Amino acid sequence: MIETDQKMTRSFCWLNAAQFGGALNDNVFRLLVIFFLIGLKGRDAASATNAAVGAVFVLPFLLFTPWAGGLADRYSKRGITLVVKALETTAMALAMITFYLRSEWLAYGVVFLMSTQSALFGPTKYGIVPELVGRERLSRGNSLLVLYTYLAIICGTALAPTLDRWLQGDYVWAAAICLGIAVAGWGAAVQVERTPSQAGTDTEGVTGLRALGRALWHIRHDRTICWAILAAAYFLLLGGFVQLNLIPYGLEMLGISEQHSAYIFLLAALGIGLGAWSVGRLSGRDIVLRWVPWGTWGAGLACLGLMVVHGSLWVVCAVVFLLGLSAGFFIVPLEACIQARSTPHERGKILAAKAFLAWVGVLTASGLLYLFAEIMAVSPATSFGIMGGLTLLIGAGAYRVFPRPGKQPSTTFQDLEVQ
Repeated sequence: MIETDQKMTRSFCWLNAAQFGGALNDNVFRLLVIFFLIGLKGRDAASATNAAVGAVFVLPFLLFTPWAGGLADRYSKRGITLVVKALETTAMALAMITFYLRSEWLAYGVVFLMSTQSALFGPTKYGIVPELVGRERLSRGNSLLVLYTYLAIICGTALAPTLDRWLQGDYVWAAAICLGIAVAGWGAAVQVERTPSQAGTDTEGVTGLRALGRALWHIRHDRTICWAILAAAYFLLLGGFVQLNLIPYGLEMLGISEQHSAYIFLLAALGIGLGAWSVGRLSGRDIVLRWVPWGTWGAGLACLGLMVVHGSLWVVCAVVFLLGLSAGFFIVPLEACIQARSTPHERGKILAAKAFLAWVGVLTASGLLYLFAEIMAVSPATSFGIMGGLTLLIGAGAYRVFPRPGKQPSTTFQDLEVQ
């Protein structure tokens, strides 16, 4: 039963708990595998191990996200959620066997399986939100999803080395804890109310990249949703670049270790979570697209700030936090806009297209880092400056497309119905 106030439904709260557990396990297990493989192969292989695990993790998002969108449109999203959480539980049980056997290749295989269940869950997770909370609470619902996702990233990044230290490298017990998290997540998913299948409205049964192309073709005349999809993809590109570039930035500009450099990104994740929560509270019943250009400009100015403030670690930490806060303000209205303007029978495919482009953005972030560092031979600080300038341009485009302050204070959910 959809409520009329801003309080979230019981089913949405259980969904958020289930996705929090999945995001937590993604981050804990991926780091545990990296620690495990470095222990097997030696510290000299640390960089290659990081790159290999990262590549294996991203690959399923590119392979399976197009199919995940079609599944989300044809079957009950609650049913898909249960299958995905069961797959996560199976993966964590296999992880215990992998660590017991000390198998490198099984470790990569379980990372691939964990990433696959996350890729399958993405379109379902965002597509089910309108079904659970209604259009009037899309901003609030998305703000909470983003907040708890980044809280999971923070907790996972902190929990993995803590488990490694407490358990003294006994990764079987560490995987057992991950299995417990997965089982709890499945239990949360069981509590989500049943949702109807959209199979009756999708008679063509098109899946994969063809389905994504068809969904994007159908919305090509809707400039707002097209820009929202591209801007949401840029969010992940920028986030991926910031996370990668902070390590050489800390080493070269701040003179700190790679471990401490990586921890700085937690401030960005915290900022994104708080920014998402704040914009959800400020938006209320509306989808306030005017936050998008201002959030983008804030992120761009913060990147430019990192080009010049590297003389002080504390100032850098404050700027990174503000970068994340600004990013949180521009991603929540975009997610809500995409969900609201998508027709129910193609919402999964459109969200899958957005996710696919976003993961292409993650790969592009790696390419940009290589371009700036190896080909252009510029410093990490200058690289942030270049990305800051590009982000300001993106913000200028968003200012032209989305409602401007003073002209249209907000966009209600009725305004975002697909024509």
